[in-house]
Amino acid sequence: MNGFDSEWETTQNGQTGPILEIGTQVGRCISRVRWLHAGETFIPDALATEFFLVSTYGEDSNTVSLWKLNAIETGYENKFKTTCLHKANLAGNITGITVLDGDNFALTTSLGIMSVFKISHKHVGLDSMEPSGFSLVDTRSLHSFSGRMPAPATDIVATDPTSVVTVGEDGSIYEYSIKTKEIVRSFEKADPLSISVVSSIGRSEIVTGNGGGQVKLWDLRSSSNQPVVVLCPNVLLNNLAGAVSIAQYPSQSHVLFVGYQSGCMDLWDIRRGTGCQPAANLVSEASTGGAIGEIQFHRINEDHFFTCNQLGSISHWFPSEDDDVEMLQRNLDNFEHLNIEFLRRGLSYLDMYSSPLAINSLSISPNDRILCGGDSGVAYITDISGV
Repeated sequence: MNGFDSEWETTQNGQTGPILEIGTQVGRCISRVRWLHAGETFIPDALATEFFLVSTYGEDSNTVSLWKLNAIETGYENKFKTTCLHKANLAGNITGITVLDGDNFALTTSLGIMSVFKISHKHVGLDSMEPSGFSLVDTRSLHSFSGRMPAPATDIVATDPTSVVTVGEDGSIYEYSIKTKEIVRSFEKADPLSISVVSSIGRSEIVTGNGGGQVKLWDLRSSSNQPVVVLCPNVLLNNLAGAVSIAQYPSQSHVLFVGYQSGCMDLWDIRRGTGCQPAANLVSEASTGGAIGEIQFHRINEDHFFTCNQLGSISHWFPSEDDDVEMLQRNLDNFEHLNIEFLRRGLSYLDMYSSPLAINSLSISPNDRILCGGDSGVAYITDISGV
């Protein structure tokens, strides 16, 4: 698919305000959005050209598409143009996307299938290339109920550029090698409940969250099918709501943020092991009543993070400057050893964007842009360089 373009102007404060529409609005919802990260960017470039992936679902079709965002010089003001470079139809709803590197990405579907796509590139100028499309290079049916009926795969994460881990409603975990096209490690029926989310905290360790709110640490090198650590939610605060999102604190790999179906968030220190209590629990008007779809930290200023939820909000969280603001319920025995600024100062938030429908996914680019999408079928991009 080519030729679906959109343009908008950058306002004086650097925020890209208007909404960018993706595809048609008829029966289309966005399930996942992901920026392509082609190399590390240490200094954000406000005018950089970037590429992103969008998956949609609906009654008529389920798609994944590749988009280009680039600046257009128009004299005194900056404009940005978006173009859909390629689109593919898939069977089943897309439940997860992970970008392996600048050349490959993988996804999971509600049919229990994991698929790998290779990104094609074209020459731009004499010595540079940029993404232009993608093609399917591998697909594998992984998740099923008792080996007969397909079980929805619910999430996928890359542990390195050649390996991914998938989880599903069958409670199973699979590590798959993109290079050898083989299952490297499997945890069959590892969880009696549906596993809803997976996150990598290193090459050989992953963390999963299930429908009962439990968070489990797994060692992919171990021959045991038992988790290394099991973290149970605070029943009084989270009411055993399912864990639906997990994010690792950037500079402290042992610190996890977990978002629940209830809209609450817990901060955990997994070094404290099975049976410990969360270091802090976040309860606020912005975090109650709508499941926390995804959590992402700012890549440089790590005391700032962003969430999207089923109430239709994108929220920016940051250390509080108001002593009266108290949204964190802290466990003093569990957090004093953690070097996290907002645990001491408190936490505030601002809603960056609101939609009448759920926002399901967000992604932050190396050039300080946040991309989100949800049930409205609209993708929204804004600049966060002021963080």
